[in-house]
Amino acid sequence: MGKILIVDDETDILEILQDLLEEEGYNVTTFENPKQAIEHLKTNKYDLIISDIKMPGMSGVEFLEVIKNFESKPFSNFVFISGPELIT
Repeated sequence: MGKILIVDDETDILEILQDLLEEEGYNVTTFENPKQAIEHLKTNKYDLIISDIKMPGMSGVEFLEVIKNFESKPFSNFVFISGPELIT
């Protein structure tokens, strides 16, 4: 199966997605910090990147803007995810 990278600042989300996708046979790598994922993507390629939209320090949109400008495109497909926000 393919290689998937997941970037999300929520550990629980990373673990759930990783477990589900690995059960389906995918090779999954996770990062809680998009800046660390950027460094990793300088030397690694993925079939799919899944990224949270809202993360501290760098949004998912900013993350995508950085990696889509790499000379060697590190991904084939990209999907944004977002968890529900509590309104109080």
